[in-house]
Amino acid sequence: MKLKGIGQAIRIARIKKGMTQADLAETLGVSQGAVGQWEQGMTIPRPRHIVRLSALLEIPVEELLKAG
Repeated sequence: MKLKGIGQAIRIARIKKGMTQADLAETLGVSQGAVGQWEQGMTIPRPRHIVRLSALLEIPVEELLKAG
């Protein structure tokens, strides 16, 4: 699984929704730094966050994971 692919998918979907990293972080209950690390491909969201990201950003979980 390539972390950059997942991170890029999160970033693109977040921007399409008109959200900042801070907005997304607050909604998910994580730090803005965590969102930045996901988007840069440094780390991957925990499974519970992937499910919430999927719903919030309207990306099927399978598609989000396939991006990696």
